[in-house]
Amino acid sequence: MWKEPKWDKGDIVNINDELKKIKGDLSDEEACLWLGKFLLYNIQFTTEILLGIKLHPRQAVLMKSWFHSNYSLAIWGRGAGKSTLIGFWLVLYSLFNPNSHSLIVSQNFRSSRRILEGLEKLAKAGDGGGALFQQCLDGDLSRRNDIFKYTFLNGSTITAVPLSGGDGLRGLRASCLVIDEAVLLSLNIIETILKPFLVSGGNIKKKLQLRELEDRMIKKGILKEEDREVFGSTSKMILLSSASYQWEDLYKIYQQYNKNVDENTEEDLKVASYSITQISYKAVPEDLLDKAIIKDVESGGISQNIVDREYGAIFVSDSSGYFSAKKMALCSVPDGQRPTIELVGEKGAEYVLGIDISLSSGEDSDNFAMSVLKIIDKPTDPSKKIGMLVHSYAIAGGAHKDHIAYLYYLLNNFNIVYIGVDASQGDNEFTTQANESKLFKDAGIELRDIVADFNKTDQSEVIGQVRESYNSQAKRIVHKQGFGGPWQKMANEYLQACIDFKNVIFAGKAAAVDGLGEQMAKNRPWILDNHTDFKADPDNNKQGESPLSFIEIQDYLVESTKRECALIEVTGTQTGGQHFDLPTSMKRSKSKTRQRKDSYSSFLLANWCLRTYIDMQSMPVEEVETSFTPFAIGG
Repeated sequence: MWKEPKWDKGDIVNINDELKKIKGDLSDEEACLWLGKFLLYNIQFTTEILLGIKLHPRQAVLMKSWFHSNYSLAIWGRGAGKSTLIGFWLVLYSLFNPNSHSLIVSQNFRSSRRILEGLEKLAKAGDGGGALFQQCLDGDLSRRNDIFKYTFLNGSTITAVPLSGGDGLRGLRASCLVIDEAVLLSLNIIETILKPFLVSGGNIKKKLQLRELEDRMIKKGILKEEDREVFGSTSKMILLSSASYQWEDLYKIYQQYNKNVDENTEEDLKVASYSITQISYKAVPEDLLDKAIIKDVESGGISQNIVDREYGAIFVSDSSGYFSAKKMALCSVPDGQRPTIELVGEKGAEYVLGIDISLSSGEDSDNFAMSVLKIIDKPTDPSKKIGMLVHSYAIAGGAHKDHIAYLYYLLNNFNIVYIGVDASQGDNEFTTQANESKLFKDAGIELRDIVADFNKTDQSEVIGQVRESYNSQAKRIVHKQGFGGPWQKMANEYLQACIDFKNVIFAGKAAAVDGLGEQMAKNRPWILDNHTDFKADPDNNKQGESPLSFIEIQDYLVESTKRECALIEVTGTQTGGQHFDLPTSMKRSKSKTRQRKDSYSSFLLANWCLRTYIDMQSMPVEEVETSFTPFAIGG
């Protein structure tokens, strides 16, 4: 779907035809002006000679639409290439608008800076593809922990920044704002933090002079008040996203844009114009769409609900999986409110950790995932203890030493009183490997297993065994749980009940609380300099994560956990049991960016272990009666 205002746009000028009519020689200035008009009018040609990229005609038309509107909403299905195309457009916008400043923001700094990293690959292709583009740049891509920036010779810039930049972020100004994955940002963040980045368009001095002239003419009766010049906005804001649920903020934005397009008068449009593009995977040319996506959608292994939202760019009422996305949203701390995610645990608080093991080191493997639940009083019933997801970890592949380093970081920064470890792949001895590491030995940390039969279906018996074996002082706090059929059913039913009755909470986004990101970032987490995925690697031109981007990662992972849960479907097994997993076709994908479920699994395990720990704590202590009856030893 393509939706834009309907008003008399006058005759559309064909620049190519106009150029053919010109006779004789052009001055240097005229030649430059006509070249600029020609290149802007012929987007496909310009993109090919500048970036070495051949655009499909549909892509060229979509890019042109962003030039024509002040506010653009792009709701595109998975695989439609919105992030790639916006990168190309930003280059053209920067060149055609000297001294312009474009800002890219996303929920996750990794996502926003990835757009600039994609442009960097084009500039350094070495095959002539991006040679002309590179000549337009004033140096290489500038990389810092909290900012990635391209500067052009004409004074324009393209900048990617972390959302959690606090007061430093508020000082930024831009003529063009791009918000990637807008579904992950609340309306409040967009309206109160991001939209104010946009500066007033045009020359302020010239506008003031015109207003003074108009004032004098009105005073003399030469001009009427309603005839004043209307200064239209030259700023741009482009929101990119897949579709969302109808109760999420993105749908409210979608509705407002529709209203603006339908109801704005021609006078309104002189101030600011709106447009919407809604593109299903079916509208993407076959030669541009990943064949795996077509196979996934047409295999019948994905529910229609997911096909509509993820691929069809259609807003849906709720998830069709085992866990309700809407109910999980009701269990979430609203944006801008506390409590939020944590990088360091609260003094005196207790935490439960769930670990989903991945033995593979390949980038296309499952995630090695950890979920940290903080034990809190239920807001509506202080007598009841519940869990709040405050910290997460999810890395595809990776070395065991890095996973061990993260476990070490968690143990040193959170008072973890109970640990659940996935034992479905056999006794992989992850905690034993951790105990034998230099980190753990130097710190004198040794984790021990709780002795209990966790496969029993009688939970009162399991709780009794845990009570007898558990010893926090001796660090006998490790619960090794197999993910067998009976346990899966019990754990998922319990998690569903916790979500239904708000007995589990998802922490709020730290980046959404004014000033909190900067406050939390004052102390650099140890893990950022001791984990391959986070620390800098100068030899490979890899920038390390800053504390601010690490905060964004945590905000993103909590949100990602909910979205993984919403995808889980339950199917029957041949033995009459139940199986909880992603849709079949999603599991078949071997892509590095494929959908995973490991944050869900570690969260499921943590929630179950929290129940075990609380039940163990509340179990009455059995008093063993002893008596002694004296007797005589005869002789």
